[in-house]
Amino acid sequence: MPDVLPLNVVADELARFRACAPLVHLLTNEVVQEISANVLLAAGASPAMIVAEEEVEPFAAMSGALLVNVGTLYPARLSAMRLAVASAVRAGVPWTLDPVAVGVLDYRTRACHELL
Repeated sequence: MPDVLPLNVVADELARFRACAPLVHLLTNEVVQEISANVLLAAGASPAMIVAEEEVEPFAAMSGALLVNVGTLYPARLSAMRLAVASAVRAGVPWTLDPVAVGVLDYRTRACHELL
């Protein structure tokens, strides 16, 4: 059974998270954009869906975190994701990959391997 954090530790971490109110760059699929944004807002973050290739590099570098979700992947979105991930890595911004349907479909599997 995994270790369970005491509630006071969880509460302290949530308070710390809310105090810094991170700007979170979401490159996520159209299906969950609103849900993802609302969860982040409720937690105390500031979500933003900056998706244009011309804007993702500077925005990823100034963000507190980057979320990449490949649920609705297409070539222009993948290009923006490549730019954003590279920029986040250069800037030391943590990023997370949500590998929707990876291992099932070749295009997105190859894309996610490339992003990683």
